[in-house]
Amino acid sequence: MTNHARPRQDGGDQPTTATHPWTGPTQEDHVSTPETMRAWAKGAYNLEAGVELLIRSGLADSGALSRHWSHSSFDWEGYLASVEDGGWSGGQFRLLRLATNLLLAEDLTDDRASVDLGWAMSGLDRRHLHLALAALAHAGGSHEHSDVTFDEEGLPTFEGGYLPPLLDWPAARP
Repeated sequence: MTNHARPRQDGGDQPTTATHPWTGPTQEDHVSTPETMRAWAKGAYNLEAGVELLIRSGLADSGALSRHWSHSSFDWEGYLASVEDGGWSGGQFRLLRLATNLLLAEDLTDDRASVDLGWAMSGLDRRHLHLALAALAHAGGSHEHSDVTFDEEGLPTFEGGYLPPLLDWPAARP
């Protein structure tokens, strides 16, 4: 089980965490909505980015993918089988591979989680490229970077607060 922690922006003294047992959901707790997926990923930038990429691209709406999430778990093997089973367009498959890489960034020993960025990015249309770049910026934590300045003595100060994301997620289509 992997435990991800990060400092809280809301001033709380306990880090927010996301604990992810890589086991399949039981029938009684299987609920897969964007809110469920976001709650599952909350607290780990790479997981948040991978889930957001799936949701905003519309790929999370696919029953082939959405059935692998529950309130407390993620069925990794089932998800990978759905990605590899085919039926996806070239662009969809590229986004799925990027999302897969983000969802399992801590354990890239599985070749199904690796992705060639040159191959993936070069086959995306403009909207999906924007989504992929926003996901990478989010995974890098750009939405919570501090504005560091230096005082007269050259010491860092953090009085500037947080910077905006390097790249915003694109607006939803009407």
